[in-house]
Amino acid sequence: MGAHEDISEAENNLLIESWGPFRDKSQTPPDILYHYTDADGLQGILESHSIRATHVLYLNDPHEVRHGQWLYEEALKKFGHRATGDKLDFLEKCSSRFEHVKKDEENLPAAYCASLSKERDHLSQYRAYSDGGAGYSIGFSSKALMASLAPYQYATRPLFELIKLEYDLELQEKTMSKLLDNAWKSANDISTKHPADKTIIVERIAIACRDTVMRLSSYFKQEGFKDEAEWRFVPTIWAAPKALPLECYTRTRIRDGIFVPYLELPLGNEHGVFDSVKEIWIGPKLHHKKAYNGLLKSTAFQNVENSGVDIDIKESETALR
Repeated sequence: MGAHEDISEAENNLLIESWGPFRDKSQTPPDILYHYTDADGLQGILESHSIRATHVLYLNDPHEVRHGQWLYEEALKKFGHRATGDKLDFLEKCSSRFEHVKKDEENLPAAYCASLSKERDHLSQYRAYSDGGAGYSIGFSSKALMASLAPYQYATRPLFELIKLEYDLELQEKTMSKLLDNAWKSANDISTKHPADKTIIVERIAIACRDTVMRLSSYFKQEGFKDEAEWRFVPTIWAAPKALPLECYTRTRIRDGIFVPYLELPLGNEHGVFDSVKEIWIGPKLHHKKAYNGLLKSTAFQNVENSGVDIDIKESETALR
């Protein structure tokens, strides 16, 4: 094979070997996944038959998306301390390519997520995401969610995927170290085989490393959030700006005076019926009877139920402490 074919094979291998195990863990989601929100959020979901994937830099804690990036930077420092010659040059190229893309985080194709949880009635999530407990936990059928988004494709590739987050710090660190090990080995081996193309080889392998890190960052979260048991909807690796004009799905809403970008992910089935919501849990801070009766009388809820969808409304079993 020529240099470009060898590089392309190495780029693909880097992604699959690093990202593949985490993708595989996401193949069997729980039957029901829960989204914690306030009353306005619940009403918006019921009215629009959609869920919002917010740009990660505008989340309540935008630092969480940088966790994976920080791990990569730490791995680069660790490897750089004992590297010399061509290996040091390669690591410096990896660092410079990574710094370049960080300056353009606003336009990263994977920089949107809609958060869900395996936990159905979870106190800390009510407090953090459901108006201090005066909100709701919405139970979605994971099968219906994935079926709703399956038609959105580019060249037969799905544009959105449901992923399970990884909280194991040791595994995260090992993944980043293995990525750099494999990347350097690939760059060195291909450069030895095609010395005249060394510059482009190092450049492209460094960029492949960077792109793999950005993908892994969607999966990695700090260990302190492990109890949240989070799953996310994110754009896939094929939903890149050149492949898909994500602007056609992008909206903005105003929060605290700031226009917050998000993707509108439609959740109706093939007949246009919004059948993915199976349960609604009323938060522990709300008066259950009033919240229950008010929800039954809301136009948004009635329109969904009138389409033949049966939603089970439940009272939180969690006590505020």
